Amino acid sequence: NEAQLYYQRMSSLSDLRDARITAHEKVKKNVYMTEYEGSTKVYVNYKNTAVTVDGVTIEPRSFVRVG
Repeated sequence: NEAQLYYQRMSSLSDLRDARITAHEKVKKNVYMTEYEGSTKVYVNYKNTAVTVDGVTIEPRSFVRVG
C-alpha cells in the first residue's frame, strides 16, 4: 500500500521528465525549489518538520508541485 502511494505521488511529476529546468535554489535550510519551463515549481522539504514557503506548506520529507 505504501509503495502504491509513493508511485502515485511520483507519477504526478512524470510530465516534467523532459521539461527544462529554469531555476533551482535553496529557499530555506533543507528546503529546495526547482522551477521548470512553463512556470511549474516543485518544492522539496528534506526536514523532519513541515515548512511554509511562499504560502505553500510542504510536509516533512515530502514535496509539493505548484503549477
